[in-house]
Amino acid sequence: TEITAERGSDLFTAGRAWTWQGTWRDFSVHGPWGTYSQLQSALPGNHQVENAATAIMATWMLRPAGNRFG
Repeated sequence: TEITAERGSDLFTAGRAWTWQGTWRDFSVHGPWGTYSQLQSALPGNHQVENAATAIMATWMLRPAGNRFG
């Protein structure tokens, strides 16, 4: 978007930059880091898969920028 461009920031959108599939009992998450598979959530509910995927992306984003894209 314009704001991210103005600020020199990256914009990552769920469903595009990272995706997930499965249920809370067995799911996988794919993003710029590759794929994590055979994941499980201790919290019941399929919405927890999206929450976990977003947490994985946030953790990846917190890595130093020099290590993110290499």
